[in-house]
Amino acid sequence: MKRMGAVAVVLALWSAIACAEELTCTLALDRPKVAPGKQAQLTLTVAGAAGVPAPDMPFITGLDIRFQRTSPPAAGETVHTYRIVAKAVGTYEIGPVAVPYGGAVYRTNAVMLEVTKAAPDLLAAAAPAAEFTVADHIYLAFELPKTP
Repeated sequence: MKRMGAVAVVLALWSAIACAEELTCTLALDRPKVAPGKQAQLTLTVAGAAGVPAPDMPFITGLDIRFQRTSPPAAGETVHTYRIVAKAVGTYEIGPVAVPYGGAVYRTNAVMLEVTKAAPDLLAAAAPAAEFTVADHIYLAFELPKTP
């Protein structure tokens, strides 16, 4: 009887280890640089399990990180999206983030976000556009009723 109990414990531990190896948690940013007041999107992908609850992100002075949404469930994957608003110039490390699931705690990778006064990917957007005139793009026609 003791032998069966020991075998059950060993199988349970082996099963937990096997499940831990299958679950992978990854952080990714949609852009590596932003300017103060601008946003970046942080994605947490959990491969190996659907329906994993969204973990709280750590508080980081200079960044405002807020949960945005969880994508519809996919087979064996959970995707959570967070919005980051940069408040101050600096280089920030986000993560590793603890993801509790199924009695275990998994850790993500860390990602770096650089907040600069003039982020290179924003310079092109700040360049003046070609001159725009309303007359070139809008046509109005009025038809007035005849009144005696």
